[in-house]
Amino acid sequence: MLSPLINIALFRDAIDNNHLILTANQRLASQIHQAWGQLKQAETSVWSMPRVMSMEHWLTQCWHQLQDQNHPLVQGLAEVGHFQSLYYWERAIAKHEQQSNTSYATMANNCLDLLQRWDLTTDDIPYTTASVDKFRLWANSYKSLLEDNQLVSRATTWALVKEGFSQGALPPEALIALYGFQSISPLQTAVIESAAHQTVDIQSSDKNISTVKVNCPDASSELESATKWAAGELVKNPNQRIGILIPDLNQTIQRSARVINEALAFYKCPTAVNISAGIPLSESPLIRSALDLLSLFNYKQPLDYWLRQLYCPFSLFEELPIQFKVDCDLALRDNQSYELSIDKFIQIIRHNESKITPTESVRAALDSLYAAYELLKKKSSGRQTFTDWSVFFKQFIALLGWPGTKELNSLEYQQHQQWQQLLAKYCELDSLGIEFGRTAALNYLQRMASEQIFHPQTGDAPLQILGLLEASGLVFDQLWVIGSHSENFPSAQSMDPLLPAQFQRAQAMPHSVPEKELHIANELIRDYKANTKKLIFSWPLQDNESSLEASPLIEDFPLVELDNLVPSHSQLAPWLTQDYQCQLIVDTAPPFNAEVESIRGGSGILKNQSTCPFNAFAIHRLGAEPLKEPLLGLSPMVRGNLVHEILYRLWAIWKSSQQLTQLSASEISDEIDRQVEAVLTEQGPQNPILLGTRYKQLEHQRLAKLIRQWVELEKTRPSFNVIAAEQKSSISFGQLTLSLQIDRIDSIEGKPVIIDYKTGNVSANDWLGERPKDPQLPLYLLASPTPLAGCTFAQLKSNKLKFNGLSETQLIPGTRVSDDWSIQVQQWQSAVHNLATEFIQGNSQLRVYNKTAFAYQNYLLPLNRWHEQEDITTQLRSSDGQLRQGN
Repeated sequence: MLSPLINIALFRDAIDNNHLILTANQRLASQIHQAWGQLKQAETSVWSMPRVMSMEHWLTQCWHQLQDQNHPLVQGLAEVGHFQSLYYWERAIAKHEQQSNTSYATMANNCLDLLQRWDLTTDDIPYTTASVDKFRLWANSYKSLLEDNQLVSRATTWALVKEGFSQGALPPEALIALYGFQSISPLQTAVIESAAHQTVDIQSSDKNISTVKVNCPDASSELESATKWAAGELVKNPNQRIGILIPDLNQTIQRSARVINEALAFYKCPTAVNISAGIPLSESPLIRSALDLLSLFNYKQPLDYWLRQLYCPFSLFEELPIQFKVDCDLALRDNQSYELSIDKFIQIIRHNESKITPTESVRAALDSLYAAYELLKKKSSGRQTFTDWSVFFKQFIALLGWPGTKELNSLEYQQHQQWQQLLAKYCELDSLGIEFGRTAALNYLQRMASEQIFHPQTGDAPLQILGLLEASGLVFDQLWVIGSHSENFPSAQSMDPLLPAQFQRAQAMPHSVPEKELHIANELIRDYKANTKKLIFSWPLQDNESSLEASPLIEDFPLVELDNLVPSHSQLAPWLTQDYQCQLIVDTAPPFNAEVESIRGGSGILKNQSTCPFNAFAIHRLGAEPLKEPLLGLSPMVRGNLVHEILYRLWAIWKSSQQLTQLSASEISDEIDRQVEAVLTEQGPQNPILLGTRYKQLEHQRLAKLIRQWVELEKTRPSFNVIAAEQKSSISFGQLTLSLQIDRIDSIEGKPVIIDYKTGNVSANDWLGERPKDPQLPLYLLASPTPLAGCTFAQLKSNKLKFNGLSETQLIPGTRVSDDWSIQVQQWQSAVHNLATEFIQGNSQLRVYNKTAFAYQNYLLPLNRWHEQEDITTQLRSSDGQLRQGN
């Protein structure tokens, strides 16, 4: 059985005499109750509840006692809630500022609370600065709003409690014992002095314990070392109390939890862990899903939001078949929009529903979704109270199946309970007497969820993860304090931004006086040493690019090597070192069979085969394709197609260079404008962005300028006739038939030449060699029923307009003349035939021949596992022939 986290002997005399014991936090009070219960349970079956509570709990109880009496001090008054207070601050600030945001309200609220805890008012600030003057104006307006609504702040309730004790309305205490405090605010001190004839501090006796320090390379290895040390110690003795103290636990809770779980798994230590810090309720999985569903209220949401809803385990989407969700996923991506409306989402759901025969449960889920959609449309406008919106929120997410059909686990159940409490607090805001619309209603709820902390309730655990202050007063067998470097321990100064620094130092406010922070740090060390048997302080030597030194407060402690504490700190986690658990099978793809396989791809098939045989097999025979990504404007493919279509139409009119030269510059420009406008108009339905006047105008200007520049280049060529445009053709290699479309064929001096438009950088070198990187134009040439005299790219890229190709003679400026055209054609025929034969025979080696093109196919990496090839090859070689040879 675990020993108590409290030395109950320290409190026995106070409890036996029924004295009031106040603690610095609720954790200490709970542990004292628990330790006292364990002690009395061994002595008797019935005992009185000790009078132990946290300071804030006691002050709240005293306030309630005054209210129960309806005492004149508090008659008609109520304590303002946190979110009510922020609302009044926002109203107060808005009276004086043209522009403000919620951060101003939070800042001002914290500042006034600090002043009141120090038993001060804004009039006590002896300085006049811009920030102080503004704060005084805000605070006066805020106080007026509270007075008008008969509300008081929490600190004001404490001041009234002090008066209650002074006037005898509250019974005095003979003695109040204090435990676990490093400092107490002046107002709280004044309340205690008015409430008690005598106060005492309960402290543990100093011990001569083992205290050491250790350095670690960086903060990550420091946390890993501390958690592995704790797991290793618990394996030796599961019933000991171990604590790890993390100064910035609230900011690093998720990373800390992950590292702790990995350390426990490393040592196969199934112990329970208690982490004192929590996360915002809005970040807990169940509540985040509820807020996500309520965000359907927004007209548009990012693509990833809709995808997240499809796979949400806490809604009706969990009831839908996985294939149905995948089809909807792909349909959402096909829009290639960064944001989609709920109307579009429902349209996609309905469309895919028409392609399936839904079961009864799927039908019920979809009907519920459509019902929620109709309810949402009815609530698109109108103002309501907080309670009305709360009812609507619950109804809406219930229609969407939240929190799901599966039984909630312990953590999810706790999150659900806090959600109910959150909605109850939300309804309490009706006391503000306001009504507002749907968007503002949701914003209030989201803010409340983000400020409410979810702290999982766990049973007693041998491993405690705490902040520095939370551990004060608790008893451990062993304790490790991380982050004990000179910039962090004592705590760095962090003053209130609205109050003058000199004023804060004069009043000894939190984090303003170095001497006070030094005192607190020394008290913490004294407390740790008094309440543990073994104490370890550590610090990282490096923080990003900065070097760190040990805190001067631990300078006298002996330094030990990290290996002496954590011998295995450099080892990999067990799941990274376990035996290979995959079966490797050497296999090849079956030969292509046109009777059972239908493929598309044209010249791209051989281009991909040239780049990487496996990727060509995956793309064209397995049907692998990338998920579509959102884009702004037009895609490069669409832009290229626009250029192709415009040039096709223009040369269908002009037909030859002779007709072109007979036209005036204005006639050419006007014709270009007409064709650009016609093409953009026709493309509008397929590319909705072209329906917008401004964007269409910009795209028109870009295209018209590019085409004019290109036509000027064409006019410098020798005389030519355009004898074909967008000509369809095909070429066969055994069972493989490739469909081709040739952009343009010109006749120059009676010799036909292929021209292919490209809007990116191109190089004729990609056609050459035994394995051409891009065999497109050689394929066009070989597919022609009549001999051709050349082929060239027409590169239509702004400021880089040129022809780039190869021909029998100098037929087009910019093309190279082949040394022997007939031999070149034969080489192309041989190279293209070899690539086609590879593909037909099922050659699917994972071998990269063109690194640049392969990089553009990175969406295939999870399938081809390129980065694992070295490991796979090593495993194959070590298998000693035990692999099955595939057919």
